[in-house]
Amino acid sequence: MNTISKSRAGADAGGTFTDFVALVGGSRELKVGKTLSTPNDPASAIEEATRRADLPIESIELLIYGTTVATNTLLERKGAKVGLLATLGFRDLIGIQRVTRPDHFDLHWVKTPAIVPRRLRRGVKERVLYDGAVDTPLDEANLREEIQFLLDEKVEAIAVAYLFSFMHSAHEERTRQIIHEMAPELQVSLSCEVLPKWGEFPRTSTTVIDAHLKPLLNTYLKALNERCNANGIGSLQIMQSNGGALAALSAAETPARLVKSGPAGGVIAAAHLGKLTHQKHVLIADMGGTSFEAGFMPNCDPCFTTREELEFGVPIALNMIDVRSIGAGGGSIARIDEAGILKVGPQSAGSNPGPACYGQGGTDATITDANVVLGRMVEAFPLGGHLKLNRLHSEKALKRLAKAMDMPLTRVAQGIVEIAVNNMAQAMRLVTIDRGHDPRDATLVPYGGAGPLHACQLAEALQIKKILVPRHPGALSALGALISETRFDYRQTLRMLSSTLDIQRAVKVYSELERKAAEDFEKEGFATAPLLERTIELRYYGQNFELEVSVTSGTLDEAAFKQIVIDFHAEHDRIYGYTLPAQEIEFLNLNVAARAKHTVIELPKLDKSMSKVEPTGTAAVILPGGDEPEIVPLYDRETFGVGAVLKGPAIIGQMDTTTLLARNAIATVDEWGNMLIELEGANK
Repeated sequence: MNTISKSRAGADAGGTFTDFVALVGGSRELKVGKTLSTPNDPASAIEEATRRADLPIESIELLIYGTTVATNTLLERKGAKVGLLATLGFRDLIGIQRVTRPDHFDLHWVKTPAIVPRRLRRGVKERVLYDGAVDTPLDEANLREEIQFLLDEKVEAIAVAYLFSFMHSAHEERTRQIIHEMAPELQVSLSCEVLPKWGEFPRTSTTVIDAHLKPLLNTYLKALNERCNANGIGSLQIMQSNGGALAALSAAETPARLVKSGPAGGVIAAAHLGKLTHQKHVLIADMGGTSFEAGFMPNCDPCFTTREELEFGVPIALNMIDVRSIGAGGGSIARIDEAGILKVGPQSAGSNPGPACYGQGGTDATITDANVVLGRMVEAFPLGGHLKLNRLHSEKALKRLAKAMDMPLTRVAQGIVEIAVNNMAQAMRLVTIDRGHDPRDATLVPYGGAGPLHACQLAEALQIKKILVPRHPGALSALGALISETRFDYRQTLRMLSSTLDIQRAVKVYSELERKAAEDFEKEGFATAPLLERTIELRYYGQNFELEVSVTSGTLDEAAFKQIVIDFHAEHDRIYGYTLPAQEIEFLNLNVAARAKHTVIELPKLDKSMSKVEPTGTAAVILPGGDEPEIVPLYDRETFGVGAVLKGPAIIGQMDTTTLLARNAIATVDEWGNMLIELEGANK
C-alpha cells in the first residue's frame, strides 16, 4: 500500500495571482505553483495551484493561507451594512475624524466618507469615566429602542464602541446580550474585545471595520475551510496582519486582524532569508500584479505598527506588519489625465481581464505591457509556466497612448516604467530615510511577480549596493505563510505617570494578558505554553504619540521600570534626535505578543554546483537608460547551480518571475538558490 508523504503548505491569494508553496515531508522538496486568482471561488485557485505544483492536495497536512479579501472588501466598501452604537454625544467620532488632512494646500480635498452613515450611528445613554468608574448606568430601555431602529434599517452587523470600555467592559458586554436576545444571528463587534486601548477614534474605527468585514469573512472562511476539509487537507490556518497564523474559524471571529494578511507573508519570508544569508538590514520591494509594498527591517526583524490607514481618516489600530502600500503592480494601468500628463496606477487590470499581453480581453496599457514592449519580458518565459505573453496585444494597448502623446511607442513604454519606479522608490524612502534609516546600509529583497524585474533600477535610485533575489520571488509571500507560526497580540491601556507609578497594577495587567494568551493557545490546540514578549508604549507628558519599547520577561519591579525609561530616551533620540530627561513620562499601553514555540523549517538547498551558465537564447531589449534595442542573453534560472556567476546585462527567467540584470550587476547563486546581486558603482 502506497502512503502519501505529508506536506506543509502556504498560499497567497493576491489580486492577480494565487501563489502556492509546499514543503514535502519525506523528500524535503519545495513544490511551487502559480495560477490566476479566482476571487469568487478562492478554493478553485488553491486546487489549480496544487495541480500546477504537481502535488496531491490530500497530502497537505497544514495549509496556511494569506489573502487580500479583507483589504479589498474594505477598500471597495463591499462589506456588511453596519450600525454603530456609541456613547450618547459621541456617535460622530468616525465622521469628524482628525483635524489633519493629507494635503494642506488642496482646496478641493473631500474627507473620506465614514463606513457607517450618520443615520445608522446611534447614541446610547451610558457613560464610563477614564478610570473605569460608571458615571451613567446603561439605559437598557433606550438601548433596545436604538437596536430596534437599526434592525428596522436591515443592518447586517453592529459595532459597539462606548467611551472607556477598555476600563469597564460590562456595558458593551450587556449590549451584546440584548442584541442577541433581539436578533440572535446578527454579527456583533465590541471595542473592548477588538481593541481594548486608549484612543476613542481609532478604537471606534477599528471596531467598525471589524463589523463591516465580519459577515463576509465569516462566510468566506467557513466555505474555504469546508472545501479544504472536503479536499483532504488536514487543517487550514489564516495569515494575520501581524505575521502570525491562526485557525480559520478563529480568524473569522475578529476579521479586522486580516486586513494586511497578504503582505505579511512576504515580510516574514524576507526576514527569514535575511538572517539565513547573514544580511545586516533588509529593505523589501514587493511588486505583485496589483500593488507594491515597501518595508524596512533593521537587523532582519519585522517592524510593526498600530497606525495603519488603508484610506486617509479610516485607521486600523491593531498590531500589524509595517509596510507602505501603493497602487503600483504589474497590472497597474497607464493613462493620460485631464492635463495631458501620463499617470500610472493605482487602478489595476487585476486577473480578469488582466494586462493586454495576457490575451484575455484586456485593452488597457499596464506596466507589464510596457515591459513586454521594451523586451524585458519575453515569450520564452511564460507567466506561471503556462501563460504566454502576446507582444502584439501590448503594442496595440500602448499605441493609443503613444498617439495621444505624439511620442514613439518605446518612449511611452519607458515613461510608464520610469514613473512606476519613481513611485516605488518614493514609497521606499518613506520607510527608510523618513524614519531615520539609511537604505544604503540595507540589502534589497525584491519579490512578487514583478519585483526582480525592477530591482536594479530601484537599487540605483536609492544607492543600494546589494540585492538578494529569492529562489522563488513570485511565491515568497506563500513561502512566508508556510514558515509562519501562530501569534496573538494583546493590548490594554493602563495610564501611569513616572512620578506616580503603580507597579503592582502593571504586574496584574500583564498577568491577565498572559492568562488570555494561554487560553487562546489552548483553544488553538497547543499543548505547550506560548512564548511571551512584553512591550510598553510611553511618551513624554504632553506629547500626542507614543513609542513602544521592550519590557523584561522577568520580575517587573522598580529596576525594570528604570530600564524602560532609559530605553525610551534612547529610542526617542534615535527617531527624533533629542531627549527630554527632566520631563515627566506618561505610560499608556501594556502589550503582550504570544507566539508558538518556533518549528525549525529548513529550506532545501540546490543539489548541484557550477561556475558558468550558458544562455538559452537572446532577445532585443531596451535597457534602462538606453534608447535603442540591444541583444541581451536569456538565462533559465532553473538550470542554475550553487556558485553560478552571471554578469549583466541579462534577462533571467523562471516560472514565477523575470529578473532584469543591469549592465553594472554581477549575480552569484548561493546554496539555497538565492541570487545575490552586487552593483558596481553603487554608493559612490
